[in-house]
Amino acid sequence: SLRAGDARLDATLAAGPTPGVPSLDAALTARLDATLASLAPMQPWLGTSAVIEGRAALHLTADGTPRAPRLRGTLDGSDLHVDMPQYGVALANGRVRATLAQDAIELEQFTFRGGDGTLDAKGTLARASAAGDASRIAWRADRFRLLNRPDMRIVVSGNGTVAFAPRKLAVSGAI
Repeated sequence: SLRAGDARLDATLAAGPTPGVPSLDAALTARLDATLASLAPMQPWLGTSAVIEGRAALHLTADGTPRAPRLRGTLDGSDLHVDMPQYGVALANGRVRATLAQDAIELEQFTFRGGDGTLDAKGTLARASAAGDASRIAWRADRFRLLNRPDMRIVVSGNGTVAFAPRKLAVSGAI
C-alpha cells in the first residue's frame, strides 16, 4: 500500500425506499478533509512522462440533498513542481490557493517559477450557468520561462486577462 497523506470523509445520508440505497431528496451533510504530504502517488493518473511534486490540502463540505448538493471548500497546494521534459516545461515553487463556492471557484493565488521568472494569476471561474462575465482570470508574467528546449526557448513577460462566457473566450493583454 502507498500512503501519501491523510483523508477523512464524514457523511450523513438518509435511507431511501429501496434498502441499501440512500434517498436522493433527503438532507445531506458531508465533509471531506484530505492532506497529501506528497503528490507523487498521483503520477500514474497523469498518463504521460510528466512529473508532479508538492503538497496539497483539500477541505470540502456539502449540504442540501444528494440530488442537489451545495458544495463549499478550499484547496491549498504548496511547493508544487511540474516537469514535462518532452515539451521543455519545468515549473517550480508553485503555490495554488482556491476557494470553492456553489457557483464558482475563486482562484486566490496561482504562482509558479519558470527559470528566473514568475507567473501569477488570480480570478474567478464560474459555472457555465452563472450569468454575465463572472469567469475572469488576471495574469502577470515576469521573465517567465514557459519552454526551454534545445530547439526552442520561450520567455514571457506581460500581463492580461482571460475571460470566459458561454461559447466565448476573450483574451486581452500585452506580452
